[in-house]
Amino acid sequence: MKEKPTIKSLGNISELRYINADNVTRYRAIMRYLYLQYERLSYWLSPEQIYSGVMEWNILKNYTLEQCQLDLDQLVSWKNLTYRHDGTRARTVEEYLRKKYQYLITPYSIELERFLERLEGVKGYGGSLEPTLFDKIADTILDIYEHKGDYEPKAALEVWNSLYDSFQKLNQTSMDYIASLHTGTAEDLMMTSSFLMYKDSITLYLQDFVQALQRRSYRIEGNLKLINRDMQTRFFKCVLEGEWLIPKVEEFFTREEYQQNLERRWRQLCRWFCGDDHTQSEMFLLEQASKDAIKKIVRSTLRIQEKQRSIVSRRQDLDFLGKWFYHLEDVKEAHKLAAYAFGIFPTRHLQGEDNRSSDSQDISMWDEAAIERVNWIGRCISSEGQAFYTSEGIKVTLYMPEEKHYVTLDCDDGTLGLLDYSFVFEIENQETWQNLLRGMTGDLDG
Repeated sequence: MKEKPTIKSLGNISELRYINADNVTRYRAIMRYLYLQYERLSYWLSPEQIYSGVMEWNILKNYTLEQCQLDLDQLVSWKNLTYRHDGTRARTVEEYLRKKYQYLITPYSIELERFLERLEGVKGYGGSLEPTLFDKIADTILDIYEHKGDYEPKAALEVWNSLYDSFQKLNQTSMDYIASLHTGTAEDLMMTSSFLMYKDSITLYLQDFVQALQRRSYRIEGNLKLINRDMQTRFFKCVLEGEWLIPKVEEFFTREEYQQNLERRWRQLCRWFCGDDHTQSEMFLLEQASKDAIKKIVRSTLRIQEKQRSIVSRRQDLDFLGKWFYHLEDVKEAHKLAAYAFGIFPTRHLQGEDNRSSDSQDISMWDEAAIERVNWIGRCISSEGQAFYTSEGIKVTLYMPEEKHYVTLDCDDGTLGLLDYSFVFEIENQETWQNLLRGMTGDLDG
């Protein structure tokens, strides 16, 4: 179950107003300048410094220091900036009372500017598939189990950060890469012959990732199930103590909030790899998405190759083949040549032939000839649970012989040896029962 958002998290965010305000260019120029100065370890700046730095970019025309001061006041009211009284440069009491201020960008706005800076460099989904992250996650979880969750505080914090960072990277980069294969650019590329140059490398890349996922993800799932509630609680306690060893000037969260955050992230990790009672695991969905991507690439490749073959004229080859058939005197030799030239004709799987003796609806089903059903063994084996439903709604389940006993079937075209399978037929739907009974008792009513 996903975490429920709070009322606060769904409320109005005043810090975002400067992004779409009327004077957006002026506000964003000030915020970007303060953000760049923050990264250069220059924190508190006066209005004169901010105005001078913004004007060096030559993007604001007819902009004055007074307007800059008004914009700074507005950004303070939106909580993008904080300020303090600047009395260091005052030489007289009068200068001190002019209320000169210095401004500092707030932590929330720093993250906003970082996010906007990353957005400017986004050209696509990007991402990558890194199978080694599965091993790193599995080893870390196993290490927690072997320590019974008991670590030194600093070591516990390092283990937790390594585990969750690896998990986040695996989740984000893999999802982004799979998404990149479904963009319009990728779709257009898969329609052109130039895609054949990338086909092998992309397919091999995806196949290696799927194989690594299948081999190693179950190890992660098994290791997660080894960690009981006591180990988890003990480990989180050590992580919390490690976090609280870091000196903080500002208290961003309480110990209870940090504990809840740890538990929420642990549940998220477990749900990603193990799923829950209501949904499949994200790991399973990622595996299916990777396999679907491989199928998509193969289909695109076949379409391109068929298109290329259709352009090439085979008139001369077909003319030669036609003369070859014409000079053959034995039809058996012609059949052999056809098999070599065109291959085996595609097979058809028939459920049965309805050889009714009459079109009358009054004839009972017991008076009709039996319909043979084929390919039941293959359908059961290829399905989960070794069962399938017929078109009439009847569940057919295949059971393997316990002692691997074999039987022999004598057919028109030879003898077939196979395991002594057994079938069980079940009707689970009440409506199916009623329909069958209605057909069987049709004649009795008359």
